[in-house]
Amino acid sequence: MNHSKALALFLGIFVVMPVLLFFGLRWAARRWLSARPTSDAAAQIKNSKSFAQMSPGARNYLAVAICMSSAALGVVAIHGGWGSVSSIAFNVACPWFLAGSWLAGDFTREGLKRFNIPMSKIYQDAKRRKLAKAPPLARVMNTGGGIMILAGIVGWFV
Repeated sequence: MNHSKALALFLGIFVVMPVLLFFGLRWAARRWLSARPTSDAAAQIKNSKSFAQMSPGARNYLAVAICMSSAALGVVAIHGGWGSVSSIAFNVACPWFLAGSWLAGDFTREGLKRFNIPMSKIYQDAKRRKLAKAPPLARVMNTGGGIMILAGIVGWFV
């Protein structure tokens, strides 16, 4: 593969796709949050047993199991020669980021409301040190995903 194709692929994956994904998810979150259920529908959902939430311990165990299994599959893939180390590192980082975001509550209604906060309010909260922190396990998963992304980028150039 020549350098222009590699650069186009790199820009497409790491610049264009995240921007489109961000704005697409932001649009979907705004659309979903603006469609509020009526009080009868909300009471029916609240009383329904099919919408029971998972306990925090079970969420932690499931997220750790997802991360460990993706890491084990990555080791097997590297050992088996199923691809380059950098591409496998990217593939392993994705479940780590998703599990960390899931544990932090980014996919809940409250987490999606953070898309509508203006930057000035975020700045004021940061000055007062009132920003909400993710749980420690979620921060570890997101940091691990970031390290694997960096390892993948370094693997491209080495």
